[in-house]
Order: sequence, then C-alpha cells, then structure tokens
Amino acid sequence: MKKHIIGLCALSLLAACSGPAIKDTALIQQTALSQAQIGEQKPQETIDKSREIQINAQQQDLYFYSPNYMGQAEKEMTKAEEAFKLNKPANIIITHSLTAQALFERGLSTKNIVINQLKPSFDGLDMLKKINSHILAKGDFNDIEDDIKDLILLIEQGKTNEAIKDQQDVLSDITQLEIETLKIAHFNPAENALEKAEDADAEEFATKTFEIAEKAVEQLELLIERKYKDRDLISNQSKTTIRLAQHAENVAKTSKPLLKLNPEKAEQHILYVESLLARVSMALKHDAVNHMPLDNQSMALAQAAERLNKQAQTNINNSQWSQEKKQLETTIAELKQQLQDKTVSTEINNTDETVTTAAQSSNDSSETTLPATTPIVAIEPKPMTEPLDINKPVAPILNTEPTPTAQTEEPVINDAAISENIIQEKNDIKTNDVNSPATSTDSNNESITKESTTKTVDTIAEAPVDKAAAIIETQKSVEQTTTETTEP
Repeated sequence: MKKHIIGLCALSLLAACSGPAIKDTALIQQTALSQAQIGEQKPQETIDKSREIQINAQQQDLYFYSPNYMGQAEKEMTKAEEAFKLNKPANIIITHSLTAQALFERGLSTKNIVINQLKPSFDGLDMLKKINSHILAKGDFNDIEDDIKDLILLIEQGKTNEAIKDQQDVLSDITQLEIETLKIAHFNPAENALEKAEDADAEEFATKTFEIAEKAVEQLELLIERKYKDRDLISNQSKTTIRLAQHAENVAKTSKPLLKLNPEKAEQHILYVESLLARVSMALKHDAVNHMPLDNQSMALAQAAERLNKQAQTNINNSQWSQEKKQLETTIAELKQQLQDKTVSTEINNTDETVTTAAQSSNDSSETTLPATTPIVAIEPKPMTEPLDINKPVAPILNTEPTPTAQTEEPVINDAAISENIIQEKNDIKTNDVNSPATSTDSNNESITKESTTKTVDTIAEAPVDKAAAIIETQKSVEQTTTETTEP
C-alpha cells in the first residue's frame, strides 16, 4: 500500500511540474521521493526549512534571474502546505517540501551562472539607465529587457552556449538604443532650435547665419553616431549648435524691419543700438562713448572690460596669495612650537638623567665607603684563676682607648637601655636561684659572676669616659645585690 501511495505521488509531481522545461527537473523529483521514503525527517521541519529558503530566494530577486525555477518551487511549496493542512501522509508533504527546496537552491545557483555569463548585457542595462533610456525610450528599453529574459530561460534549460551566442544581438540592440537616447537628449533640442529659425524666415533674412547653424546640426548627428561614448564632447557640441540656431533665428527677426526703414526710422534704429552700448558703458563705469562711431564705441568698451578683468584677476591672485601666506605662517608657527616643545622635552629628559646618575653615584659611594667613627677597642676578659672579689673596685681600663679625633662624632649611649639590661640580668639571677638545687649554687654563682663581670667590662669599653663612673657604680650595686641573694 505504501509503495502504491508513493507511486501516485510521483505521478502527481510529474504532472505538476510539466510547465516550462528546465534542467534536471525529473532528477530533482526522483531525489525528493527517495529522501521521503527514508522517513527520518518530519513534515513541519521540512516545511519550515523550505520557507527559509523561499525568503532568501525572494530577497535574491529570483523572479528575474531564474523565473522558472522560482515559479515551480513556489508551486511545490504551496502543495506541501496544503497537504500539511489536510493531514495527508507525511511522505507526500516531505516530497513536495524537498522538491521545493531543491528547486529554490537550483534557482539560486542558476542566478550565479546568469550573472556571470550575461554580465555584458546587465552592464548595458545599467548604462542605459544612467542616460535615462528607460524614460526617454521606454518601449525600446523594455524590449531589450525581454530579450535578456529569453537568454535567462535558455540558461535555465541548460543551453548556456546558445544564450551566449544570442547575447551578441542583444548587445547590438543596446548600442543602438544608446545612440538613439543620446540623439533624443542632445540632437533633438538642436534640431528644434533650427526649426524655429526656419519659422522666422532665417533662410531668407539671415541666410549665412542659418547655413552655419544647419551644418552644425548635421555635424552633431554624425558626432553622436561615431563618438557616442564621449559624453562631454557631445554635450558641449550640442550646446554650441543650439546657440547657432538661436542666433540665426534672432538675426532673421532683426533683419526684417530694416528692409522697410525710412531716414527717420533708420536714425531711431541707430540711436537704439547706441542705447544698448550706453547700457554696457554704465555697467563698466566708463565715460560716454556715443561721440565715436559704433565700431569704435564697441572697441572702447571691450578694452575697459579687459582692464576690469585683469584687475579682478589680480585681486583674485592677491587674495589667493594672502590665504596661502596665512597658511604658510600658521604652518611655520606650528613647526616652531613643535621644535620648542621637543627642545624642552629633551632638556627635561637630560635633567632627569643627570639627577638619576648623581643619585646612583651617591648610593654607590655610600655602599663602598663607611663613615669615619671612633674606633672601639674591646677588651677580652682574662680567664679567672681565683674567685672574683666583687667588693674590690675595678681598675679603670678606658685610658687604653685612643683619643678620638676632632672630626669623630661621639657615639650616643642609651643609659636607659644599659640599665634595663642590668635589671633583666638581676631578675634572671633570682629566677635561677629559686629553681636551681642547693648543691649547684656555688658553681652557678661563680658563672653568673663571671658573665656579669665580662658584660660590665665590655660595656665600660664601649662607653665614653664621662659615663664610665656611673656605669661602675650601677654595676657595684648589682653585684652586691647578687651576693646577698646567693647567700644560703
């Protein structure tokens, strides 16, 4: 039963895609049917993915670059959505969705081929739009667009070589439309101006002027046909031709009344011409020149205009020079300021380096050279062969110390620290007496006495002469206290 349903789906797909023939349509359908039979995909997922690809195809303007693929893909997309709404079998929904996806993707790839192979035609369309061919020659422009669409259909059918060959005819049509557009934009206005001169009887009353304008119009048409790529040349030549035709028209209109002049009207005409020259004279702030012949009046006014032009040009040059001078002065001032800032910065850096070097030298000298101080002579205690009599005064030994020089600073002795050390020693002695057995009292007393005597001698050696007496008296009191404490 399942195979029967799949067969029916295949027949319906082939019937649905029997529109314009495009490349690999049957293969795309067969691939979609094979993938649907696997059954690993879900209908909703395939439809969502097809919608995403459809949005991308619309944004890529696939309606123009691959209309057949886009059209058939959207038909398959519609069938998939309808089948999903009608709760048809999943394989039918998936088959339509996968077919739509493949057609969308094939259309996107076809677009790349179309852009690459038909690039000259697309460039020609862009050029025609720039010169307003789509406005000035709308019908011809639309015909060329239709021709390019036919080339796209050939590429969709896999006939790329045939499309490239037919493109040459399209490019020829583009060139012809380009020339036609330039004639509409530049030649037609000149031709219209010449027709107005004809209406003013320029052929009769301004024969030579009209002949010049007529030749200019003919040359303009030839110029457009031969040098249609030179836009500036065509534009300038068109303006010149239009003015020549307008000149012929105005000369003809002015010449007609002169044929009917009597002496009175001839005088009025000459006075009218002089009034025109006087208007120019007033604008130039020139003295009256109506006492001269007409040609001399024109020459005088022309010379005055030249002088004013030269003065104006001189003023412009001076103004430009003033501006350039200000710019140069500003630049010079900026350069001077930069140089000054750089000099100050260099001086600061040099000063910092000098200070740093001096500080390093000072540190090095302080590390290698010790300050001169009074040498202290330490007296080594002699080994005691007999018990020390603490009541016997200690002979001063400070006279053996060399006399300090005038430059030597006297070291500062902290009396409080010395007294604190002596008191601490006293407390230590008391603690030892309490904790020690009686049998070791004598030996401990002797050791403490020796240590105390040695520290006293060292302290006396380190102290200055004027503080020795006070230290000895303090030591005597400590020794007496020690003796009283050590007695049984």
